[in-house]
This record gives sequence, structure tokens and C-alpha cells, in this order.
Amino acid sequence: MKKSVVNNNNGYILAIVLIISIIFSVIFLSFIGISSNTTKQNNVVEGTIQSQSIAEMGASYFQHAMTNEIITTQSQIINTVLKEREVDIKNNKIKGDYHYKDSARKYMQKNLEECIKNLQTNIKIQQNNKNYFKINPTYESSGIDSVNESKFFSVDGDKLIIAFTSTGYIELKQANIKGTMEVDFANILGQGTSGESEGTTIVKDNTIADPGENLIICPNEKKDDLSNMSCQIKGSINYSQKDNLTFNNSIYRVTGAFSAGNLNNNINNSTIYIFGSMTSGNLNSMNQLKLHVNGALFVGHFNGDGLYESTIEVGGSASMGNIKLTKSTMFINGGTSIGNINSIEDSIIYINSNADIQRANLYKNATVCVNGDLKIGKINNKSSNTSNIYARTSNNPDVITNKAAFEAACTIGGSTVTPGSVDYTTNYEYSY
Repeated sequence: MKKSVVNNNNGYILAIVLIISIIFSVIFLSFIGISSNTTKQNNVVEGTIQSQSIAEMGASYFQHAMTNEIITTQSQIINTVLKEREVDIKNNKIKGDYHYKDSARKYMQKNLEECIKNLQTNIKIQQNNKNYFKINPTYESSGIDSVNESKFFSVDGDKLIIAFTSTGYIELKQANIKGTMEVDFANILGQGTSGESEGTTIVKDNTIADPGENLIICPNEKKDDLSNMSCQIKGSINYSQKDNLTFNNSIYRVTGAFSAGNLNNNINNSTIYIFGSMTSGNLNSMNQLKLHVNGALFVGHFNGDGLYESTIEVGGSASMGNIKLTKSTMFINGGTSIGNINSIEDSIIYINSNADIQRANLYKNATVCVNGDLKIGKINNKSSNTSNIYARTSNNPDVITNKAAFEAACTIGGSTVTPGSVDYTTNYEYSY
């Protein structure tokens, strides 16, 4: 009986040992499997990180190449565009700012396309054939603007869009980074050199100097022939037609208003300075006359040769009949009514308000500027494109109303724009 019990106990122990051996074997194999999977996962993660890093290297490489090209060429491009703008304005080829922004964008795109052609876009890392990055355009051929040949580029308003994809490769693993660079040309035109949107007028109302209050009083306050005299009238003066005024080599100052009939005699090499208004009939030929009127000017026709090498400054409004100007300037600060400009040559008229002109005949190198609304009849331009009429607004399509052209022809400083800047930003989109 004892022997049987011992044998039975030995079989029971053997069974337990076998079970324990099986359990440990399963645990060991599971551990080996887990370790293997962990290694594989670590390899995957490591491969992802490495391919991502390589893709980032490619994106940075491409971005720096584009940025360097933008920085080194933008000044030249902007200056080229500004010179084109100056030539266009000089030749009265009126174009909006959008045209010059678009020109700058096209110049920049051409430079960047050449840069990409010369750029190595498939680069090995540490001479390893399995580790490298590659730069490709993002746009499909059908998705780009028809004017662009390259799939790297598209246009959005004033912006040039550069879309690229950097792919990092490490053995069989890869990661993509999509980059988008926006090059904005909205600010390539800076402010004028005057620091304001508009410049100062090329003809002013205070270029004729006041002869001064020390002049002698004109004899008897009235005198028909004031030739070779320098004198003044204190207060206002009213001449009748029979006074037959004559000014030759004269300096004449009136502290009040001046009125007279027709001034039939020629006026030569004289300065007439009136602090009040001036009213007269027709005026005859005026040669080297300097006429300053602080107030309003109301005169008839400019007969004979009209104004020759003369200057007229009017601080108030003006009304006159037919006029003729040769090598002369006229500034009128207030609203103006003119009959016919029978002839204007090598001369400038600047009206700093609204104006009404019946008709104008333009000869060479003549400029008429109306810093307001101009109502005008027929314009006969016989200048071979050397003369023009400019206004802020007008009923006549032959009047140039473009702001840039007005500033260029009629002001000092307002027509010039300073070089602006090209702005750019970069955005990335990761995919693994």
C-alpha cells in the first residue's frame, strides 16, 4: 500500500511541473513578441521622425532660396517699375497702380523661376542614397492661372503664391511638408517725396514781391502816363476811360481796389501790385508784365499779343474774356470764368478751384491745370502731344483727370512715389 501512494505522488508533482513549464514558456514567448513589436514600433516612430526632419530640411532649404532671391532683387524690381511709371506719366499713358504692381509681380516670378531651375531639388543626406529630400511643386497643371507656365506659382490679387511640397525619404518611410509662400506687392509704391499724397502747385500766388510801402505817392493820385515811375496809391483808385493809362518800365502799387476802362496802351516791363480787387475793360499787349491782385480780377479781352513773358497772380476769383499767353504763367486761386483761350504756348495756367472755359487752342509746351471741376467746350490740341489740360473732374473726355497724371503735371513733389517694399510670409502643412 505505501509503494502505491508514493508512485501516485510522483505523478502529481510531474503534472504540476509540466503546467508550470508551459506557463513560463507562454509568458516568455509573449515577452519576446512584445519586445519585437516594441522594436518595430520604435523603428517606425524613429523613421517617421527622421523622414519628418529631412522634409523640414528640404522645406527650409527651399524657403531660404526663395527668400534670398526676393530680398536681393526687390529693390531693383521696384526701381524698374517706378521708372516705367515716370515714363508713362511723362508720355500721358495713364495707368493705375495695379498695373505697376502686376509688372513687379511678373518680374519677380521670372527671377524666382530662374532660381528654381538652378536649384538642386533632390538632395541626398550624408551621401546616403536612401536618405534624401525632394522639392516638388504643389499645383496641378489644371489648377494654375493660365498666364503662369510653372506649377509652383499662382496669383491672388496683388500676391504671388509659391506652393511647394518637400518630401523627406528614409529607406521606405517618407514624410511630406507642404509650404506656401505669399509674396505681396501691395506696398511697392510708397508715399511721394513731399511726404503727402499731393504736392505743391507748380505756379503760386506769391512769387511777385511787394514793391514796398516806401514808394512815393503817385502825383495827383491820377496820371495818364506812369512810364518810368515807381509810385503808389493809398487806398482805392478809379480811372475813367479818358485817363488813357500807360505803363512802361513802371512800378505801381495800390493798397485798395483798382478799376479802369479799357487799357488800350501796351504795358511793357512793369510791375502792378494791387492789394484789393482789379476791374477793367480790355487790355492790350502785355510784355514782361508782373501783375499781382490780392482780391478778385474782372477784365475784358486780352487783345493784341496778349501776355508775353508775363506773370499774373490772382488771390481771389477771376473773370476774363478771350486770352492769349506766350511764355507766361497765370495763377488764379478762386473760381474762374474764361472766354476762349485763343492761344497758349510755352505757358502754364493754374486754377486752384473750379473753372468754366468756353474753348481752348493749345500750342506747344502748354499746360492748363484746374484743381477742381472744369467745364470746357472744344479743345484744339495743335501741340504734337506736348500740351494738355488737366483737372480733378471734367465734362470733356479730352481733359486728363487721372490723379497721378494731374500730380505729375501740375504739382511739385506729389507725382513722385518712393520705393515701397515687397512683403512675404510662409505657412506649412505637415502630413506623414
